Amino acid sequence: MPRPLRSVLAVLAGFAVMFVLVIVCTLLSLALMHLKTGHPTPGYLVINVVYSLAAAVAGGWVAARVAGYRPLAHGVALALLMFVQGGLFLLHPAASQPFLYQVFLVIFPPLAAIGGSALVRASASSE
Repeated sequence: MPRPLRSVLAVLAGFAVMFVLVIVCTLLSLALMHLKTGHPTPGYLVINVVYSLAAAVAGGWVAARVAGYRPLAHGVALALLMFVQGGLFLLHPAASQPFLYQVFLVIFPPLAAIGGSALVRASASSE
């Protein structure tokens, strides 16, 4: 497979993994906390931040592993995609969520994705 195509697919795979993990964790959190969508509690927001960061690390790790080369570059590419997506959501912020919470989710999960790709780089250099 040509490297540019592999890179694009790697970033998309990382994004898909992150997306699916966030959706599954959101549905589980809503069910376990007996919450209705659109009415987040402070506890739910904290839990959401934790699993969003973990999902971003996983997405960065997957993007770097699938690419097979230049892991940090693929983590940064995923982070840029996430940042653009988050920025677009900020154009129309959700009224039910604190604005600073939404800004946090635009900035820190992309950094966590880069961290996930750094894990691949670290394990590759130790081999």
